[in-house]
Amino acid sequence: MKKIFFLILIVFIALATYSNLVFAQDSQTAKELATEGLLKERISALYEKAVSFYNQDKLKEADELLINILKVDPLHEGASLYLYEKIPDRIASRKAQEKDLKIQEELARKRPTKENIDALYKKTVTLYKKNDLNRAKEFFGKVLELDPNHKGAKLYLDKKIPDRIEAEKQQEKDRLKNANKEKVDSLYKKAKVFYDNGQLDRASDMCYQIFELDPDHKGAKVYLREKIPNKIELAKQIEERKATESEQEAETEREKALKEKIKSLYKQGVSSYNKDELGSAKYFFGQVLELDPDNSNAKKYLQEKIPDKIELSALEAKYRLELQKEEEISERARQEQFVKEEARIEETTRIYKEQIAEGKVQTINVQESVEDIPIDIPIGDEKDLTEIENEASQEQFIKQEAIVEEKTKIYQEQIANSEVSVQEVQEEEKKPIENKPVAVNSAIEEEIPIDKYASVDSSQYEYLVSTGDSLEISLYGEPDMKQVTKVSEEGLITYPFLGSIKVKDLNAREIEEKIAGLLGEEYFVDPQVTVVIKVHAKFNILGEVRRPGSYEISGPTTVIDAISVAGGFTDIANKNGVKVVRKDGDRNKVIKVPVHRILKTGDSSKNIYLKKGDTIVVPESFF
Repeated sequence: MKKIFFLILIVFIALATYSNLVFAQDSQTAKELATEGLLKERISALYEKAVSFYNQDKLKEADELLINILKVDPLHEGASLYLYEKIPDRIASRKAQEKDLKIQEELARKRPTKENIDALYKKTVTLYKKNDLNRAKEFFGKVLELDPNHKGAKLYLDKKIPDRIEAEKQQEKDRLKNANKEKVDSLYKKAKVFYDNGQLDRASDMCYQIFELDPDHKGAKVYLREKIPNKIELAKQIEERKATESEQEAETEREKALKEKIKSLYKQGVSSYNKDELGSAKYFFGQVLELDPDNSNAKKYLQEKIPDKIELSALEAKYRLELQKEEEISERARQEQFVKEEARIEETTRIYKEQIAEGKVQTINVQESVEDIPIDIPIGDEKDLTEIENEASQEQFIKQEAIVEEKTKIYQEQIANSEVSVQEVQEEEKKPIENKPVAVNSAIEEEIPIDKYASVDSSQYEYLVSTGDSLEISLYGEPDMKQVTKVSEEGLITYPFLGSIKVKDLNAREIEEKIAGLLGEEYFVDPQVTVVIKVHAKFNILGEVRRPGSYEISGPTTVIDAISVAGGFTDIANKNGVKVVRKDGDRNKVIKVPVHRILKTGDSSKNIYLKKGDTIVVPESFF
């Protein structure tokens, strides 16, 4: 039964497919079929199939095919004959026969005699002869129910009906194969042509049509299972490879454009920073971090340099304001002193003239007045005019000496209360600058005028790498190439692929260019190298600042920058007496920096840049 059902299903699918092809509503498809000369041929094939169904007593299937034929060709005589005469007659005959069988079956059940059972058996054999195998099986089974030992019914059920079904199945297969061989060959040729031309969908359609006609066609199987899928996969791979290559090229272009944009924004940020346009600098460096969140240079500017510069600007503004206030106070003091002196001179002159008028003093004529008016200077116990004019200076000198004596006394008390003797302090003072804080009166062999260092561009003092510095080197897009290395005594560092590289006396930018050039020769295309100096040289700052000590030189650093880092001046600092002690071979040089005047006038040309090992000394004001 399963085999029969499978055969019927295949035939039904084949017929349904042909019906759809033949009776498609699309007029263009119909024209193509007519052009190829297949319409009449397919109608003929459908008619033959309908007749075959009729002969097999498959009236329903035959009826459906004949109706479809008449839809396309209403004048088809054979289809009309079967549809309107033969099939109705066969249906009427079947009904009569079925009725007769039912009567005979009821009779045999009521009176199960051998004669009645044999009569039912004979009528069932008639069904077998008419090829109505399903109904024959049904009634042979009923015969066996009435007579379980009936040999004839057993023979038909066990052998003849299965043999007939198998024979019909093979006949149908052979008939279809023979009838459709030419069609199959034609479809197969077309499938090959479509396959060779790359029209894989049409080639696949042809192969499926071949299967409908010949399910065992080996060539169609090879094309459907191997060749067409392989060619589709190959085409897909080629397309994917092209898409990947195109995407890679686009990604490369995007990366290049991104790098260029980051470079441009970074340069604009540095330019704005150097011009003290800090708002613009923050904007540009912020844009850089949005595009490259790991950009250490932009982070350094945003987190360190710009805040430091803002703080320094605030300190400079504060210093200028304090200087302005000090000048105003000094000016008021001078004006008050001048008024007092004028009043004192007038009072002295008045008393002197009264004494002359009363004859209490003798006089001499002296021509020292601005207006050439003779002034009589008293001789006797009264004060000389010169002494009167210098009185304020003498009083100030006495006050200064008192201050010096007081501080000396405090210093001596500290020495007396400490565990260090005066002799040890004196010996300590004789040690070189590198071992202790340097005082202004240290062994200085040469004093250099500030003008020698004035008006120098900060780029000339850009920090140069030296022995002991640590460098963080990174390569954009290559996280494995990031490392921190220390500069050796010979001024060398080591880096992957390159080995030892000399970097001493180079700044960060020059080291970046050097490493990028070496990597670009053999290993990388357009390498983007970043160098950050992690440990720098140091300077010392001593004296009247709030946080004296040793600090790193993290970039171009001026004297005022250093004072700002150290917390600014104390209240008793001599702001115009700041000195820089610089080691020059075996000699020490002193450079005087008038910080007070620089902050007052805004002339930064005398604000010199520090070098490695410089020591800044801020002395105490005498007043």
